[in-house]
Amino acid sequence: MHGRVKIIQTAEQERAKKLKKDQISKEFSEECEKLWLCRENDDFNEVHLEKIASLVETSPDTATLWNYRREIIMHLIRNFSEDQEKVSKLFESELNLTTRCLYSSPKSYTVWYHRSWVMNNHTSPNWESELKLCNQALTQDERNFHCWDYRRFVVSKGSISTELELEFTDSAIEKNMSNYSAWHYRGELLASGSNASVSSSESLNPQTQLNKKQSQSRFDFSLPNGELDLVHNAIFTDPADQSPWFYYWWLLGRGERKVYLRELYISRKLGRFVLVFSSVKLIQTLKDLQVSIKVFPCDGTISNSITLTPELLGGWNSVLDEQLSAVWWLPLNQDLVSRYAPDNDRHLYQCQPWNVVAQVRIRKANGDGNQEICVNMPEDSANYLSLQCCMDSHQNESLTRVTLDPLRLLNPMILPSHDPKDLIGELNIVRDLLSFEPKNKWALLTLISLLRFIRPHNFHEEVKEALNVLVSVDPQRSFYYEHLRSLYAALDVLAHAYEDQSREVVLHNLDMSCFRNLDWYALMTKIDFSNNSIVRIPDTFSYLISVLELNLDDNQLVTLYGISRLPSLTNLSVQRNRLCTFESIEDLVYCPSLRVVYINGNEVIKLPQLSNLISKHPGFQRQGDSFSLVYDKTFHH
Repeated sequence: MHGRVKIIQTAEQERAKKLKKDQISKEFSEECEKLWLCRENDDFNEVHLEKIASLVETSPDTATLWNYRREIIMHLIRNFSEDQEKVSKLFESELNLTTRCLYSSPKSYTVWYHRSWVMNNHTSPNWESELKLCNQALTQDERNFHCWDYRRFVVSKGSISTELELEFTDSAIEKNMSNYSAWHYRGELLASGSNASVSSSESLNPQTQLNKKQSQSRFDFSLPNGELDLVHNAIFTDPADQSPWFYYWWLLGRGERKVYLRELYISRKLGRFVLVFSSVKLIQTLKDLQVSIKVFPCDGTISNSITLTPELLGGWNSVLDEQLSAVWWLPLNQDLVSRYAPDNDRHLYQCQPWNVVAQVRIRKANGDGNQEICVNMPEDSANYLSLQCCMDSHQNESLTRVTLDPLRLLNPMILPSHDPKDLIGELNIVRDLLSFEPKNKWALLTLISLLRFIRPHNFHEEVKEALNVLVSVDPQRSFYYEHLRSLYAALDVLAHAYEDQSREVVLHNLDMSCFRNLDWYALMTKIDFSNNSIVRIPDTFSYLISVLELNLDDNQLVTLYGISRLPSLTNLSVQRNRLCTFESIEDLVYCPSLRVVYINGNEVIKLPQLSNLISKHPGFQRQGDSFSLVYDKTFHH
């Protein structure tokens, strides 16, 4: 024990202690062996309960003893079926036994499990008494997670009110504001008893879901029970304690993070109709969308049109070849479209470009009413919102983009549907705390998230200064803070691109060590990742279905494996990387649209007859098209 002088025992005392321990262990094993034999012989006599009781009080974690004990009890219950008083007494004796065991072993999983089994089968369970037991156990050890789990079980089975449990957490937190278990349990109570609606319906724009009277998914900061006041008091009482800070972050992010449809795209070259979401979606959830694609020839009339559905087109495809993706597409090529044309009109679809009008209808979430979701998203009925993407016969592609804010949707701490104006008070409170605790890392991290969500005047400088302080006060995590700096810079570039309706992004010299949020670049046509520290191409590179020009110069790439996943890529620059072997660039030969690759400054260019290795590669010959590999001198295959 801490603070006590260690008593040095003699060798003789140590030997005597060991002999006694060995004797007890031997006797315990012998008794257990006798019981195992009885169990094998289906002996469920009541007399064994007393022996098992003495053994589990000695060793409460021996699960097999408890299992045998439950088998005996179930056998006795069947015999006592007409005498409920005996059954009740039997269960009460089990509760007394587990109580004794818990006094000596309060963190024994097997004992808590047996007690929950008893209460589940008890003919007249007293849940209030069990709650008192939990109170006593948590008074002894507030971090006993076995007891916290049992308390959840008791509250659920005993229909204990959320209000009473919140009062319990109030008192627990008041006694010790560092009681993380109490904060965590409080969050669970609020999440389970929240009056905020959780809708699985699809929505399209979080920025316009801020009407206080209409949006049920919005978090009301005044409810429940002044949670913000409670956490403010805690962080000002002990700013260095992480427990209330984690709870504060949970409050700011509490609620459902919806997935929004943000882009519709039709590409004649790819032969695809594409949906891009703000985050990943399971393929099963796409059935909730009403999708129709109307195709008609350029010199025909609307009467010649064909209406296609996802089912007719063979169903949705993921760019990741997985069941979970942020980008989904349907095939929409000439052969497939003409297949569904009437026989007398089929020639109109086979010999010339056609017009396309694609529409996606989404059922509004409950409580939206007539709320305007997006200025470019008209309501076509009281219950549906619709988004259209049209491609004329003279166009090769068409894009419809919903106005969204990446900085809000990609903020990991704060729920996107919050109104930034409503968080100004929280920002000022954190600033006040930092005025007398300027090096508190929890406050600094909270400040950064609030600043990047609200974006007040000159917020970039305040974020930069906060990161500088974090690096100095917490040097062990300096790499993480530098990663945040790089991530924020990339997100700012992305946000500006969406604000300007641009399809080009320049992310060079941002100290990026990996790719992040690639689904947000899905329909970008020109991307510059040069002068960073990127080592490999991830599987999520498949999101970049529209990129034509890609600059990866001056990184640390050791292989180009995965580059063939880019169906539109024509120009690639990978100069001054760490590409050394032919295998490191072999995936280039499978890139379907590639025309030019700049590869100067890599060891691989020193390979003899590099051009022959590529031109004679089976994959290159199957492609049929050629590309130029450019370094020092240009040669054409």
